[in-house]
Amino acid sequence: MNGLATISTTGFLLALLVQAGFAPAAFATSETEIYVARQLPNETAAHYRAFPCDYLEVAAKTADEFLAGTLPEAKQLGSARKVAVGLVRMEKSCPTTTLLSGGRLGLSIDDIDPGKSARLNTPTSGVWVNSAAPGSTGERAGVLARDVIVALNDVPVEGVITLRTLVGRTPVGTQVKLKIWRAPQWLELYAEVGPPLPGTAVASVPISAPATASAPRPSAISPATSLQGMTLEMVSGPVATAVGLPQAAGLRVVGLDKGSLGEKAGFKALDVILDVAGQEVGSVAQLSAIVERMRPGYKATLTVWRYRAKKELSLVLK
Repeated sequence: MNGLATISTTGFLLALLVQAGFAPAAFATSETEIYVARQLPNETAAHYRAFPCDYLEVAAKTADEFLAGTLPEAKQLGSARKVAVGLVRMEKSCPTTTLLSGGRLGLSIDDIDPGKSARLNTPTSGVWVNSAAPGSTGERAGVLARDVIVALNDVPVEGVITLRTLVGRTPVGTQVKLKIWRAPQWLELYAEVGPPLPGTAVASVPISAPATASAPRPSAISPATSLQGMTLEMVSGPVATAVGLPQAAGLRVVGLDKGSLGEKAGFKALDVILDVAGQEVGSVAQLSAIVERMRPGYKATLTVWRYRAKKELSLVLK
């Protein structure tokens, strides 16, 4: 299996996981039914056309894993996904050989859905960690059961497929940064992408790691101080896709000083600032120009994108 070594998507018992020697998470059938009902409308070709071939490769593998399960709901979801993803892979002429490194972190994970998020008071997107395999790189990095992984190398993780794809794009032996919610605080952990499972087919050509694979620490940029303790960077195409924006726009909060005015105003890491006082921002220069035109002490309204929805926050910019 490429990407992570073990996957338990919303608690389904997958035959592939059993072969790998990991026990699945236990979930009530009612929760499984709710998850499937929420997910099924997304299992269409239209939904998957926005994603690249390596993402589709992982999605196809999860479809097979669902079909290998015993629950009727799992099979229903797997069948719908297999048809939708297969159609898009043909449309895009995706290669039949793997595009991924086969690397893994050795974690058993589930998607976070709204019901689970509300019940456990977790972020509304990301992946829930059921367990870290003994001796795995994830365990050595300090990842624990009940952690929620929300980003890898500052790229938001919306669910299992996203995380598996990001890990699979990364060469074995590369260190990656994981942003984790461990109640009641945010943590950053650094983990090495481990080797694939024995017998796993991997790409036969060198894989070029994306810019996000080297775990860079964001450098401070000039408007950060103007935005009261927030460190910002432009939103790239992959990030826009990951957070559900129709196109790359705005500035993403990649760092937030504890106790800063930005934090007190309600901003969170991974927020995307779309406009300030009704003026769109797409670059650091645009933000600087807007701030310069404001009088000291003026409390501006900022529109942010968070969890696939817009939210308005107020902040004194200077």
